[in-house]
Amino acid sequence: MAEGHGRSSSKHDYAHFLAISKGSLMETKTLLMLTIKLNYLSSEEANSTLSLITEISKMLTTLRHRILKS
Repeated sequence: MAEGHGRSSSKHDYAHFLAISKGSLMETKTLLMLTIKLNYLSSEEANSTLSLITEISKMLTTLRHRILKS
């Protein structure tokens, strides 16, 4: 996100970097789910982080939509 904002010349470029950021967030969620499946963490231990991932995902989506509308 910071890279896209710092060097982006257009709102579409920045929106692209936000989409990449969301993809990275989903990779993190996948790896967290894998840690649960492999019993490195319990669901209870991961729940707060999964909630944060959901919240951040919504924030990225909202920001991207607002940038593209402006």
